[in-house]
Amino acid sequence: MRNSFSIEAVIVGRNDEYEPNWESNLFSAIAYNRRLFEKTNVDYRVAFVEWNPLSERPLLAPRLTAAFPFVRGIVVDPKVHAHICRSAELPIVLTFAFNAGFRTTSADFCLGTCGDIFLGSRVVDRIVHEGLQERCLYRAERVSIRNDLQFSGASPEVIEDPTNIVHVDTCTEPPYDRPPYTNASGDFSMVDTGTMFGIRGYDEGVKNARLHIDARFGLTAMSVIDDCKLLGRVFHVSHASSHGSGQQRTLGQIYDHTANLPYANPRTWGLASYGWKSIGERLYGVSMPSLWRRKNLPNAALRAARAEGERIAAQIAGIRASAQPERPTVPATVETSLIPNVTPVLAEWGSAVETNENTISVKTGSQQWAYACTLQVHPNQVLNPSRYHWVAVRLAVTHGAFGVGLLRGQEIVHERFATKDETTSEIFLPLDESLPGWIVLRNAAEDGVSSIATIETAQIVSQPKLG
Repeated sequence: MRNSFSIEAVIVGRNDEYEPNWESNLFSAIAYNRRLFEKTNVDYRVAFVEWNPLSERPLLAPRLTAAFPFVRGIVVDPKVHAHICRSAELPIVLTFAFNAGFRTTSADFCLGTCGDIFLGSRVVDRIVHEGLQERCLYRAERVSIRNDLQFSGASPEVIEDPTNIVHVDTCTEPPYDRPPYTNASGDFSMVDTGTMFGIRGYDEGVKNARLHIDARFGLTAMSVIDDCKLLGRVFHVSHASSHGSGQQRTLGQIYDHTANLPYANPRTWGLASYGWKSIGERLYGVSMPSLWRRKNLPNAALRAARAEGERIAAQIAGIRASAQPERPTVPATVETSLIPNVTPVLAEWGSAVETNENTISVKTGSQQWAYACTLQVHPNQVLNPSRYHWVAVRLAVTHGAFGVGLLRGQEIVHERFATKDETTSEIFLPLDESLPGWIVLRNAAEDGVSSIATIETAQIVSQPKLG
C-alpha cells in the first residue's frame, strides 16, 4: 500500500435521542478520531448516513458537514425506510444505511463503525506505522467505558483509562480469539474499497434485524480474501441499548447469521437504484425511485477499486454456485432418526423434557440461551461423499423461541431459529464430513421467558449431489 492513503468511516444514525447525550458524543467522537490522525499520512474522513429522519426534529447531517469539512452527509427519506424495512420495531435498516455510505465513497479504505466509538491509540498507531493492505479484513475489540465522562476534548489517557472500563467484548479468549472475530460487535469492520465493492457491503437480505450484520460481512469476507487482523481496541460509550448490556431487549428478529454464506447482494446494492440528489455542500438526499427522477448516484470510487470489486463478486458467485443448498432441493432420503437419542441437559438450566410415543415435549429454563436438550448424532454414522446431508428438525413452538444448532466442541454452528409466530417450523442444518456429536436446542426468548415446543421429527436426511 502506498505511504499516504485515506480511510472513510461510515456512521449511521438520526436525531431521535437514541441515548442520552448521543448527539454530543457523536460530535466529540468524530472530532477525537480525526485528531488522532492529524499530521500523519492518513486522510481520515467520515460519511454520516441519516436514515429515516423524524420530521419534527432538525437534521443532524447538515450540522455535521457544517462543523467538519472532512464529513459528508447522506439523508435517506422515510419513504425509503418504509419501502425496505420488514420489522415495525426498527427505525433504521442498518445494512442498507451503511451500504449507502460504502457505495459512494472515494476513499481507499471503508470502515463501518458507530457514532459513539473512540478509536484506540494502538489501533491508530498500527494503521499509521504499519499501513493497511488490500484484501485484508481489519477488526478491533470493543471496550465499553463509563458514559458519565467528559468526552468533549477528551484525551486518550481519559478514554483508555482502565478504571473507566465497564465491559469488554473479548476477542482474545476462546472461542472468540480467531478471525473474523465475530464478538467484536459492529463497531469496527474495515476493508479496502475494492474488497467492499466485491462483497457489495453488508447483507441486504437482512431487513428485519440489527444484530450480527458485521459478523455476516466478516464471514463472507473471509471466504474471498487473504487475511484478517485484530488491530487493538476501540472504546464505546456504554448505554442501555448496547447488545449484551442486559438492560434492554434487542430490537428486530433473531436469525442465524451463519446461514447462506457467502451472501450476494445485487448490483444495485447501496441504494444505487434510488433517487440521489445534491441538497447541499457534501450533502445528498436519497428518495424513492421514479421514472422522471434521475438517480444521480455519486460514483466516486477509483476505477481500479471497481475492477477489483468485479473480480471478487465473480469469486463469490462461484462459491455460492458450488455450495451445498441450505435445504434439500429434491425429495430427501431419511438416513436415520435422532428422536430416540434425546438427552435433557443438566438440571441447573431449569429445562424439562418429556418423551412421548412419537414426539418430544421441551420446556426451557427462563434464562436466555439456556440449553434445553441435546440430540445425539450416532458416532458410527458415516456420510456418503456423493450425497448432501442435513439434520432435519420439525418442531411446533407454542411459547417463546428456540435456537436449534450443531455443537462442535464448545461452539454452536449453523443455528436456526423458530418462534411461536410460526405454526410449525422445519429446520435444516447442513452436515459435512466433520460430523458433530450433538444437536442442541436452547432458549432464544428474552431473559425471564421460558420457551415451549414439541419436536415432531428429528432426522438425518440426504439427497444426491446434482451435476
